[in-house]
Amino acid sequence: NLEPAILVNLNFREVSDRGAIAPFTGVGVDLQMDAARQRLYIANYTRDQIEVFSLASRTFLPPIRVGNRPLSMTMADPNTLVVANSGAENLSVVDLDAMQEIDQISMGPIPLNALALFPRSIAASSNAILFSAVPLPAQAGLPRGNGSIWQLSLLTRSAFPRLNLGIGTNNLVPGRNMLVAPDGGSGIVVVDGNGMMRLYDPIADTFATSRAGALPLPLRGTASASADGNFYVVDNTVFNSTLGTQGAIAAAPAPAAPGGPIGPGGPFVPGGPFVPGGGLAAAQAAAAFGVVITGNNVVRVQAVTAQTPVQSLQRFNLSTLQSNLQVFLPEQVMDINLGAGGIGTATRQWPPRVIGLELGQNNQTQLLRRGLATDNSNNAYVLTFSGLSIVSLTPATGQAPSFQANRVVNSPSGTGPVSPGALISILGENLAEADSATATPLPLSLGGVCVTANEVPIPLLITSPTRIDAQLPPNVGTGRVVLTVRSTRLGMASAGVAIQVNTASPSLFSMDIDGQQRPALFHAVDFTLVTPDYPAERDEYLNLYVTGLGPASPPVPAGQLNPSSPVSSTTQPVTVTIGGVPYPVISSTLAPGYVGVYVIAIYVPGNRARGDNLPVVVTAGGVSSGTNNAPVAAIR
Repeated sequence: NLEPAILVNLNFREVSDRGAIAPFTGVGVDLQMDAARQRLYIANYTRDQIEVFSLASRTFLPPIRVGNRPLSMTMADPNTLVVANSGAENLSVVDLDAMQEIDQISMGPIPLNALALFPRSIAASSNAILFSAVPLPAQAGLPRGNGSIWQLSLLTRSAFPRLNLGIGTNNLVPGRNMLVAPDGGSGIVVVDGNGMMRLYDPIADTFATSRAGALPLPLRGTASASADGNFYVVDNTVFNSTLGTQGAIAAAPAPAAPGGPIGPGGPFVPGGPFVPGGGLAAAQAAAAFGVVITGNNVVRVQAVTAQTPVQSLQRFNLSTLQSNLQVFLPEQVMDINLGAGGIGTATRQWPPRVIGLELGQNNQTQLLRRGLATDNSNNAYVLTFSGLSIVSLTPATGQAPSFQANRVVNSPSGTGPVSPGALISILGENLAEADSATATPLPLSLGGVCVTANEVPIPLLITSPTRIDAQLPPNVGTGRVVLTVRSTRLGMASAGVAIQVNTASPSLFSMDIDGQQRPALFHAVDFTLVTPDYPAERDEYLNLYVTGLGPASPPVPAGQLNPSSPVSSTTQPVTVTIGGVPYPVISSTLAPGYVGVYVIAIYVPGNRARGDNLPVVVTAGGVSSGTNNAPVAAIR
């Protein structure tokens, strides 16, 4: 009865950290892009399933259950995904149209005195699906044993080892190996823990090219291929279609930025070029977590040191090997560890493992072959601690958000000051992209921005370039509160603006009817709006909807719907006058099913004023909504 480990992430995110985070439960270890379906598949190692992320909606679809410990994936054809299950001696076949596993193909029996082999890294060419199969170590600290290259046949539902890796070459791949293939299926590159590279030719059905000694050791274990097969990148080294070395993206010279190069302790000028060879020692430059080729560029995650990763993506031009973009990530990647390389070194793991509960201590590796992917819209997808981070690789252009204190108002009335729990509007310039919340709890990031009150994010309802509607959290303090609009899309922030927050700030919801502002005042009997055509009458009950009545008990967390049970009542005294006549207040509560909205139940007295345009005024905690421009009600 061992309790599972608990991961606690502290949010030290800065405004320069661009991107959004789509969390999921488990440990993602491989990514596969499906451009035709606008999906990204994530091998979830600890949940034995494939997470399906929609690029269009940026939400997770129902997952696909597969075998034990999925570690690597490949698309065998446009409709079929094959998954290497590293905790079992089989591979899963997934129908991408049906979104389900349709077969599990076993690796077959082995001699009694032989080590069991488990699929590790898989790739597909135009006529073959190859994968590496490796034994697991007997105990912690032992190196991963030598493996071999196997071939999978979907037609015969069989998996079998290749006879050799080229004429006269034994089928043996030592250490932490990986396979990578272009989308077009023109070949498969096999890289083993000793740095040996082999290129499989699908037409000749053989390993026609091999290359030794071209990779710095220890091997990090990240690789990518261009869609046309003209380029391969292994760790930081760039190769052509015949495995000829083109150079290293970590060592190419580039002109210095005006603020100088990046380096340990050195400055960085956003938007300026990075000097790859000037500020990083060779060992530090090797600490790349993930790498992916996209068009004529290669993108990688870079760390300055193993202990203190720089949460950034760097993009390099494949022709010049010079950096042309750096974007800071919203959170830390899974693992950047200089010591975890080559054949014999176990990796850091999350969650922590107990040897007796696993097939082997280092059967889980966070040195992911593909921890990074890109789409056709110039977005990067990175496996990070919380799940998946989505970052735009389009250089940010634009002006920082700006607004003034007198333009922070109650949403219904457009007047200030505001109060805890109220719905507020921030009016300004260059605030956000147009967007609206679609679910509750309300998001803390919307339209490419987040808004903080005294450095705490607040729930957002609607965003646009000139207006942001939000809820001021019920637990925010009164007095001086500093609001800041932070654009994660641009990597810019507004100046901190100090506003006055009162205990209460009553503000009535209203609508224009025949040129008059009518309050959100409803007949309780049938929930119909009070109008001159259907006026309120003596001895009936009415419901008036407002915001800004201050604290309520029990409190409701920011951004969440007010519950119907228990109903939260306001703690400040509330009065209502219509046409200057006080109306008995039956109750004053948070409106169930709404966020930041209050409802006041009132009774129409006998000594009421009569008319079609009687001003409605609410007072809470001694603060009045005011008679100027007050919405008007019809009373008979």
